[in-house]
Amino acid sequence: PYLDAPTINRYGIVSRIFVDRRFEDAESLKATGQAMLRELQVPRLEYEVDAADLHSITNDPVDKFQVGTYTRVIDTELDMNVKALVVGLSKSNITGNPGDIQIYIANKPQDIASSISELANRQRINEVYAQGATNLDSYNFMDNCDPSYPAILKFYIPEETVRINKMILSYETSAFRAYSKAVEGGGAYADTTESGGGLVDTTESGGGESTTTDSGGYTADSTSEGGGSYKTSSDQILRSGTSQDYTEGSGTHNHGISSGTALMTAGGGTVTFVSSGYHGHWLGNHGHRVNIPAHNHSFIVPSHRHGIDIPDHYHRISIPDHRHGIDIPNHTHKLLFGIYEGPTPDSLKVEVDGNTIPGVSTNESDINIIPYLSKDSGGKINRGWHEIKITPDNLGRITANVVTQLFVQSRGGGDY
Repeated sequence: PYLDAPTINRYGIVSRIFVDRRFEDAESLKATGQAMLRELQVPRLEYEVDAADLHSITNDPVDKFQVGTYTRVIDTELDMNVKALVVGLSKSNITGNPGDIQIYIANKPQDIASSISELANRQRINEVYAQGATNLDSYNFMDNCDPSYPAILKFYIPEETVRINKMILSYETSAFRAYSKAVEGGGAYADTTESGGGLVDTTESGGGESTTTDSGGYTADSTSEGGGSYKTSSDQILRSGTSQDYTEGSGTHNHGISSGTALMTAGGGTVTFVSSGYHGHWLGNHGHRVNIPAHNHSFIVPSHRHGIDIPDHYHRISIPDHRHGIDIPNHTHKLLFGIYEGPTPDSLKVEVDGNTIPGVSTNESDINIIPYLSKDSGGKINRGWHEIKITPDNLGRITANVVTQLFVQSRGGGDY
């Protein structure tokens, strides 16, 4: 940024700004600056000397003082041997004392060019400001993020940037933020994927004995039934002494009737019953007629309960190949507006142009990111796009800011 002269210890520092827009590379500009510094590194020295003009007496050219001739000055005060020019002559009394003369000597001439040079110095300062200036800029960023979708801040360094002085990152972490709970949606008809049927057994279940709840008894009538006359089927004759005889056991028997009982005969008389011995009975072909009048039956149901015994069992279900159709009519969901906050991250990963910044927390201020920005082969920060990526361990919201201090040339595509 500056050049030093070897005469600083003798004369001190006198600084000037040198601008030459002809040069686009640093080496050419430096060589020109060194040449100018060699010219300016020794300041202008002036000496005023009272002398005697002897030329009119000696006519020796050595004694003739003329402006522009060189002379040597031995300066014991500055310990210098200076080859200098006569820059001026004056006589205070030409007629009375023409031999008295004042000689002005300087190592460098001073004329209007010096004034022009001073004006040039001032103009060079103005040209420096016109050429470019330091600029402060900032890039602000706020967004939701999660581990799959990090917060990304991109910023651009223009090609006209001559020097980057500073680039600082600060950020804060807060809760994830949403602004609504539902969105509109149209209806549709959808088929589920086709599914093959199958035979499925339910899990086996143990049986058991169950009892119903108690039930009170009551008296109930059956429905009425009409009576009628019914004839039994005919029977064959049984004759005593034949293969069709029927024998009522052996020994005396009385058919349950006591001996001496008077019995009425079919003719209207009476006989006295006596027990008889072995005998047989025979019957002719006959039938029995039963006359049942119209009637109904009453039955009484006492209070009771039923017991049910369920053995161990399982059920088998057969499901055929099938699919389900779902008809969704056109519809909308009403938006529920509002600000809804979610979780907050516990840790972050911060990358600048793919380079990870170590040891960062969820809130940081004034991180110098210049060491992490991408650079060219000469170690200079690349002009163009740069990227800062902040990846949280959970849903969250990042508020970030990058402050840059740049020196930018005023030269560019136009003059607007």
